[in-house]
Amino acid sequence: MRLYLMLCLLSLLLAACDRQAPLLPDGAHYVAMGSSFASGPGLPPYQDASPKRCARSSRNYAALLAQSLNLSLTDMTCAGAKTEHILEDWKELDAQIAGLREDTKLVTITIGGNDLGYIGGLSSASCRTLVEQGKSTAKCWPRSLPAASDYQDVLQQLVKIAQTAKDRAPDATIVFVTYFSVLPDGPVCDAAPLTDAQADAYRTIGKELEAITAQAAQQTGSRLLDTAALTRAHHVCAPEPWMHGYWPNPNWSEKAPYHAKAEAMQAVAGALEAMLTQ
Repeated sequence: MRLYLMLCLLSLLLAACDRQAPLLPDGAHYVAMGSSFASGPGLPPYQDASPKRCARSSRNYAALLAQSLNLSLTDMTCAGAKTEHILEDWKELDAQIAGLREDTKLVTITIGGNDLGYIGGLSSASCRTLVEQGKSTAKCWPRSLPAASDYQDVLQQLVKIAQTAKDRAPDATIVFVTYFSVLPDGPVCDAAPLTDAQADAYRTIGKELEAITAQAAQQTGSRLLDTAALTRAHHVCAPEPWMHGYWPNPNWSEKAPYHAKAEAMQAVAGALEAMLTQ
C-alpha cells in the first residue's frame, strides 16, 4: 500500500510539473536592444520594417531566437547605437527602451561598444595601417582611445538600462549579451591589419567591455550570455572565423568589417535558446 501511495504521489507531481507554464510561452513578447553587434549589418536580407541605417538583419540572433521559440519580436537594435540611444530618442528613432511593454517577457541587450569607440576605432586603425603600408588610399577617420572614466560611464549606463527595463517590464527576463570576440589573444593576421600596439589597445577595450557588461548583469540581477567566450576560438584570424576581417572600402550592407558572420549569430541564438529553455 505504501509503495502504491508513493507512486500515486509521484505521478501527481509529474503531472503538476507538466502543467507548469514555460518561461517563454508561445507568442511571448521579446524586445531586442543594442548596437550593430545585435542588429547584424552585412547579413542580408534586412527586416522589411527596419530603418536603413539600423541594418536589422532577418538573420540576427534576435530574429533567429524569436523564430525558434515562436516569440513576438520587437527588434529595436540599430547599427551605431550608444547606450544613450537605448534610453533616449535618436534623431528620427524612438528610444529603444520604448519597445518594452508591461507584458514583455524577454529583453536582450548588446550595447556599449560605440560609447568606447570599439569597432569604429578598430576599423580606423586598420585603415591607417593599410594607408601607411601603401595598400590603400582611403580616407581614415581619426579616433581616440577611451579613458578610464569612459568605462565607468558605460557601466552606469548599463545598470540604468537594466533598471529601467525592469521597471517597464517587471515580468521580463533580462539578458545582457556581450560583444563577440574579434581579435586573437596572440599575433594578428592579414584579416586584421594592425600594429601590435593597435591590436593590444583594441583587445583591451573588448575585454574591459566584456567585464563591465558582466558587472552590470550582476549588479542588476540580470542574466549574462558571455558570447565573447562562446566565440573566442572563432576570431578574425581563426581557422574558422565567425567574424569578418577588414579590407579597404568595404560595402557594409553586404559584408561588414569586424562584424559577425551568420555562424556567430546562429551560435548566439542557440546559446540563448539553451539558456532560456533548460
